Amino acid sequence: MTIKKRLAVSNLLMLLIPAMLILLIVGATAGIVMLYYHGEIGELGENQESVALARELVGHYLQEQSEDPNPEELSELMDIMDGIEFHIQLVQNGVIVESNLSQEDYDAIQWASGIFPDTGEPLILAAGKIALVRDSAVIDGSHATLIAVNSSVEETGSLGLLLRQVFQRYFILALGVFLLVISLSNALLSSRVARSVLAPLSRLGEGARRIRDGELNFSLDYDGDDEFGEVFRDFDAMRARLEESVQKQLRYEEERREFIAEMSHDLRTPLTAIRGYVEGLRDGVAAEPEKQARYLEIIHRKVCSMDALVDRLFLLSKLETGHFPFRFEQVELAPFLNQYVRSARDEFGAKGQSLSFENRASSPLCSLLDPEQMRCVLGNLLENSVKYRIGPAGSSRITLWEEQGKAVITVSDDGPGVAQSDISRLFESFYRGDKARSNPGDGSGLGLAIARRIIEAHHGKISAENRNGLTVRIELQQEDRDEANSDSGR
Repeated sequence: MTIKKRLAVSNLLMLLIPAMLILLIVGATAGIVMLYYHGEIGELGENQESVALARELVGHYLQEQSEDPNPEELSELMDIMDGIEFHIQLVQNGVIVESNLSQEDYDAIQWASGIFPDTGEPLILAAGKIALVRDSAVIDGSHATLIAVNSSVEETGSLGLLLRQVFQRYFILALGVFLLVISLSNALLSSRVARSVLAPLSRLGEGARRIRDGELNFSLDYDGDDEFGEVFRDFDAMRARLEESVQKQLRYEEERREFIAEMSHDLRTPLTAIRGYVEGLRDGVAAEPEKQARYLEIIHRKVCSMDALVDRLFLLSKLETGHFPFRFEQVELAPFLNQYVRSARDEFGAKGQSLSFENRASSPLCSLLDPEQMRCVLGNLLENSVKYRIGPAGSSRITLWEEQGKAVITVSDDGPGVAQSDISRLFESFYRGDKARSNPGDGSGLGLAIARRIIEAHHGKISAENRNGLTVRIELQQEDRDEANSDSGR
């Protein structure tokens, strides 16, 4: 059951329990009163002479007055009724015409009227020694009610007091039970709901403290089907993501340390060579002009290699911090790629790598890009193919087509490819997929990372797969051709 349903049920029970208790109290009180009433109050029988006589006199008087009204007969009736210890009261149209009732008589009439309202029907009641006769008729065109009462101070007072005592005694007891049950039920229901909420919160708090203390390899299992189930799943997913991020960061730091060590070695090696050649020139080891020229050529080549490495490091740093100044423009991709292949064919041909371009697009494809940096991307991908190919020669192919509204560029080689486990990390900074390549010492591990950063700055995607060699796939956003043509004509 969800927490929302638990709260709804709890609130409903908090309403139903008091309502049921009130009904129980009312029913019990009514039962007690009815028991007392049936025990002490009943309809008088014909065998009670005085009451029978009072009933007869009241009925006879009302009958006579309805046929032939005579006010003097009321005085006679009062004298007769007084002889049998009855007092009378005559009411016409709600106005008391005559009455010799005592305060106790009034109390008795009030009490009886509260239980049996005047409906015009004859009424005979008794409570111990208390008797009441009530009847109605029409006199002189007006509605008249005649009441005969036989009461005493002791009986009326005892009856009223007893009723009040019974009511007070049982009402206070019922009220106490009512408050006790309400308190206990609310406490139990609140405690149950609180446990259903506080227990999961406590587990979540414990999980948060474990994460705070650096412990990430654990799982919070929760079997409930309430709202906390989703919270626990999200919490565990967050913990797993955090653990993955920490592990990734640790791997990154480890790779960065390895990269720094390798870069230090890559920089120290040419520096050592340069130092050796410079010392040779200084010490006269290379006295011949030809040898001096060869030494200087080697020094120059080593310096250029170091300069290129430092430039790549600087470029990667600016790309990762977002401080690189791109110069975007509308470019039609087919002519751009075709021109690049034609211009780079000689350079890579000298390295034993043949280049080709294939345009599979059925219509011109345009994209917003930085031409210089896109050439850098293509150059890095081709250099990667040269560095890790098998044998002295190889081939690379650049292909262009359209797929699902995107311009797709692939750079494929016929090399050995990379280990499948390295595919997902091939474009990470400081990562070298050296194990599947034949010349691990030739790469800096920066070219593909730089390519990824540049493509991402173009709002594109880059990925790789093994397909009879390594194929790198680049996806770029397309731009409107007319807009590109208008821009190129400016």
